[in-house]
Amino acid sequence: MIDWQSRIPKELENEILISVYEPGDLILSEGDKGDKVCFLISGQTKMYITSLNGQVHIQNIVAAPEAFGMIELFKNLNNACTVEAYTKVKVMIVYRDAFMRWLKLDHDFALDMLTRISDIAYRQIDEQSKSMLYPLKYRFISQVISECDLKKSDTLVFDKQIMAQRLATTVRHLNRTINTCVEKKLITYSDGKLKVLDFKALRAYKDV
Repeated sequence: MIDWQSRIPKELENEILISVYEPGDLILSEGDKGDKVCFLISGQTKMYITSLNGQVHIQNIVAAPEAFGMIELFKNLNNACTVEAYTKVKVMIVYRDAFMRWLKLDHDFALDMLTRISDIAYRQIDEQSKSMLYPLKYRFISQVISECDLKKSDTLVFDKQIMAQRLATTVRHLNRTINTCVEKKLITYSDGKLKVLDFKALRAYKDV
């Protein structure tokens, strides 16, 4: 795990804030000026956007270590989404001037930030492409396998609404896909807990 605090240059130690947020507290608000980068040191956050009619669309649940607000700060844009504490979190807050100086002082840090921005851009393009080109079954199974590989586990716990929004579909259509995989004895699913029974067969079914 990245230890953001240990990487703070001595020249900036007095300009960087460490804050603790309780579940439900807002860390960044959609539409506010993007004048800071927030580094998630511990805990989980929920990222979402709000439509004109007030409906909330959850984009992701993100665990530490992670950073938010880089693109908005670089491009002098307003925050594209709201970042809310999902669990109790610890966040390091770096405002524009200190962040830009940190980039100049630490080339490894600058490269890390560039890599993270590139990853964000790639994920967005990849998700949009898959939504247009691949059926829901393919997208769902790919997501399950990817998260299981990342966690090194055969079991996932997730909220159907969040998963549906992540896959650009509805809960109803997601339920159909889950039920089909259960009927084929590829997975089990109960109360938000999914277990993969046969990874090889699941991968094969994804491409059918």
